[in-house]
Parts: sequence; structure tokens; C-alpha cells
Amino acid sequence: MPGITGLVHPQSTDITQQLDRMIAPLRHRSWYPCPTTMATGAGLACVDLDDTMGVAEVGGTHLACFGELTDHPLIRQRLQKAGDTEASDYPLPRLLLQAYLQLGREALEGLNGYYAIALWEAQEERLTLINDRGGVAKVYYHQNGNTFYFGPEIKAISPHLPSNPALDEHTIYDLFSLSHTVQDRTLLRDVKVMTQASILTWQRGQLHIENYWQHHSTPIEDVDAPLEVFTDGYLERLRNAVTRRYHQRDTGLFITGGLDSRVLSGILTDEGHSKGMDAITAGDPWGHDARFARKIALQGGYNHHFIQVGSDYLPCYAPEALRRSEGMTSAHVSWAICSNDMCEAQGLRNMLTGYLGCGGVAANFPLDENPDDAFTVLVDRAFSGLLNEERLKGLLKDSIYDTCYGETLRELRKSYDSLEDLPTASRNEVLRRDEQHRRFISVDLALQGTTTRPLFPYDDVDVWDYLLAIPMQHRRGKRFFLDLINRHYPALARIPRSGDAIPIGGSKLSKLRHRAGQRVYHRILPKITGGRLGGRNLEKGVFYTQWQRTGSRDFILQCLAKTHLYEDVLQVDEVQRQINAHLDGHSNNPGLVHAFVSLIIGRETLSGTQIAE
Repeated sequence: MPGITGLVHPQSTDITQQLDRMIAPLRHRSWYPCPTTMATGAGLACVDLDDTMGVAEVGGTHLACFGELTDHPLIRQRLQKAGDTEASDYPLPRLLLQAYLQLGREALEGLNGYYAIALWEAQEERLTLINDRGGVAKVYYHQNGNTFYFGPEIKAISPHLPSNPALDEHTIYDLFSLSHTVQDRTLLRDVKVMTQASILTWQRGQLHIENYWQHHSTPIEDVDAPLEVFTDGYLERLRNAVTRRYHQRDTGLFITGGLDSRVLSGILTDEGHSKGMDAITAGDPWGHDARFARKIALQGGYNHHFIQVGSDYLPCYAPEALRRSEGMTSAHVSWAICSNDMCEAQGLRNMLTGYLGCGGVAANFPLDENPDDAFTVLVDRAFSGLLNEERLKGLLKDSIYDTCYGETLRELRKSYDSLEDLPTASRNEVLRRDEQHRRFISVDLALQGTTTRPLFPYDDVDVWDYLLAIPMQHRRGKRFFLDLINRHYPALARIPRSGDAIPIGGSKLSKLRHRAGQRVYHRILPKITGGRLGGRNLEKGVFYTQWQRTGSRDFILQCLAKTHLYEDVLQVDEVQRQINAHLDGHSNNPGLVHAFVSLIIGRETLSGTQIAE
């Protein structure tokens, strides 16, 4: 899904033409509306699925906005209280602009939902960019002297970059150690991305960036209350978040066999929305997600659609998906793009998704560690990456490894230390959310948002703030999340969950019996009967290692043959040795393949990039 784009070029006489060239590569569908607002030396635009967001102009102040906001009724109320008698009639872009003019910049900070807003004030010659608390709505930017360009994808601003723009060697290090980038880095050294909860100001060639919000722990009055109190409080806020995002006729649900989407399914069923509602699942037909999502969908009366993803997932989906995300994440999520055609065919313009449901819930880190020890545990468990340092040193060019060694860890530690107001275990979960989950949710928005608008109830401001306030002893091991399902959705609790194929409800003894039965059926019987009895050893939903060695093998080898795209950043012989060893079954490292494919396609997309001396 695209977003806002624009430029500031005081000396230019062809702002309209330049802005049109920036919009063109963002129109992934010809029917996207692309409203613009122009001023002398500046232009703003919004590229979106519909005209809910867009542009506005009042008295020389121009605005472009993009995203999914749920608290605009509160903004109308504030304007009405301030004496604006027309506030009830404003379309959303004009509403946001009036809020800025009458209530100040703070009125656009920390709104509920994901969004990006651009403001150009002609008299002050000032550009202001504001994004959401999680940094979900992407805004890339590039500055060159007194000119400034921004957009939701790098390709919108790439025509304004120098010829042969330099790769950021730190990003290469990030991709092959973490599988994602850190802080404001992109593949290109001269292009940055706004981090979460940021305000960027550009005025007469001067750039200023600040954060308007920081995570904090809101005290709950009765911290000694029983588990059920916190479970019910969380569910109440999640219900409200779903209600705020539900659109009656054109909303569907992405459903898996996990916990997050089944809770959303239960809420939709309680509200009477699930009967006949479209639900979509993607993955391997033998995987847990396919089997258990079908049962969840049947329980709620959904119109369930299944999209099969198989061993050719890389040649089928990686080229388009990674061109869309421009190599900013690992190729393992590329098949998320498979749902676009289905959503378009079913007329689904809004899709509820369970992303971030367990982010902050599965806090299995020690509670009482000092920050130094806790950070070490966090890195080992959540940021261990694809390769250990020894293998990474052999993979990267010496100049890149020597320059970047330790920098990624220092950036993570810097972010960790900035969360000093939070309890230690909460700091662990927040850092994972900010540095991992928000990147994956942004990629989901970019890939699945081509024809539909993904909606993220678990990222709701009220839901997330309440979650952080729940005592950690109730959050560890997903304890209160499991209690929520068992008490409020017992029928769904009886359906096994992806990962271990064990029902959520039931006693420990029944779970042990179920686990033993699964092992006998899926592992022991096929061995002792030569495959005549029993079933496959199932996994959650995808089988990356197996798929890379079969249907995606030729595609991976084709990427390996493009040595001109990686010989300046990676050790060619070592890359080929490690990937061939994986493909031949001598080692298992699907993550390395994903990072490598991301680099190749990302670099092809941003053609002409090189490592600068």
C-alpha cells in the first residue's frame, strides 16, 4: 500500500511534473486515487486505495495524509469545543488540517491507528512530517542541499538520487545478522526512513527530527487483582478496537491456527459479524494453519478461502514482494503478497489481522535481572540472528565486517537504554516490538495492502498501553491470553493451535495424551509401517527448508549466478559454498537464503547501487 509523497524544491519551475513522476511508480493499481496539493516550490500527494484520506489546503498551509485512523470523532469534538461550528462537516484531511491550525501540532501526535501526515506551510517555508507511534506507515526521505524528497517507497524518490547511489554497508550487516534493518537505515546510504513516533521538520535546508512519545508503564490501581480482572480489561479494550475498525460490508479476516486471529474471530462472532464474512488463510495445505484455521472458520460460520503456498514460493512471490519492499526485509515473508488477488476478487477493501497479538504477551524473560544481564538474554533469545559472528565474518567483505562489527548491537542497546522508565521484562518486549514486529507489520501493510487495507486491532493505542500495565506475572507464557480464550471462547480453545497442535483448553494430562498421540501418528507409525499408516510431521504453515531444496532451488541458483550484484559486499566463494551446502542438505540455514535473495532483488530494484569508497 502506498502513502504520502512530495518534494520541496524552491528553485524548481516544474513541481507538478516532478510530483507526477514520483506518484507514477506508487500506483500499483490503475484505480488508485492520487490527489495532490501544489504550492510555489513544493508539492504534496496521497496515493491510497480510496478517497478517505487525501489532501487539503487552507490559507497557504497544505496537508497530505494517509493511513487508518479511529479517533477522528474525538478530534471533531475538540474542534467543536474550540468554537469551530463547521467541524462536523469536514472531510478527514480538512479535519486534520484544522486541528493543526487551531489546536497545534500536538493534536496530530500519537493518534490511534497507523498514519503519515505531511504539512507544508508556504509562508514559513516549512515542511513537517508526522508518523504513528509504531512507525508502521513508512516514510522514506532524501535531502540534497535545499531540496527534500519523501515517499512511502524508495522508488518514488530514486529519480532524484545521484547516479549509482551508495549502498549502506550497515544495512547489509543488519540483513545478514538480524534479517531486518535497524533504526532509520535503508539499503541506500542517502535515503533514510522515519522511525516510530517521529516529527521531521525541514525548513530552508535545515533538517530536525524529534520523538514526540516514549513508551511508559501506566500504573494500574489494583496490581494484586486476580488474573481474570486483567484478562477482562484487556478483552474489553480489544473489543472496542475491533469495533472501531470494522466496516460492515467490505471487511474480512486473515485467519491462522494461532491465538491472535482466533480471538478476533471470537469477538466478531459475539458481535454477530462472522456469519458469511470472508476469511482468508494462506500456507501449505498440510500445515497447522490450514487445518486449524478451517475449524475456526467453521465455528464462526465464515466464508473461508484458502490460498495454497508451495515449494515455488520464492519464484512465485519474492520478485514482486521484494520489489515492493525494496529489499528492506527478509524474503521469508514475501508470500504474504499472495492474498491481493483474492481480496480484490471478493471486494474486500479492509482486512482485520492478528499481527502483534502476542507481542508483549509472551514475556518469558527473567523478571528480576539487572539491565545488562537482561539485555544479553534478550539478544540471545530474540536477536540471535541468522549467523554467528564467525560465519558472518567469513560471509561479508572484510571492509564491511570491520566497519560494522558491533554497530548493530550498539544501536539495539541504545534503544534499550532509552526505555529506562519501564520494568526490565517490559523493556525486552517493547524493544522486540519496536525493532522487529513493527518492521514486519510495515511489510505486511506494503504487501497485503495492494488491494485491501490491513487493520491491526492489537496495535490499538488503548490495547497496547493497557497491555504494558498488566503485571508481568500474568503476561509470562501468554498466561492471561490463554485465560482469555479458555474462559470467553471455550469452543475455540478446544481447537488445536499452530506450533504444537495441542488444544488450548484441557488439563495437563489431556495435553500430554494429545502430544503423545500426535507423535505416534505423525512420526512413529510412518516409520514402522513404511509410510502406509500415519501422517506427515506437520509444521505451523510453511516448510522453508524443504521448499528451498525443491521448487525454489532453481530460482536460488539463478540469484547465486548474479555475482555482479553481490561481489562487492559478500565473499562470493563463501556465499556459494554455504548456500549450496544448505540446498544439498549438508546444513540447514533457510534464513541465509532469505537474506541473500532479499539483497539480490532489492539491489535489482534499486539498480545502479554500489558501495561508495
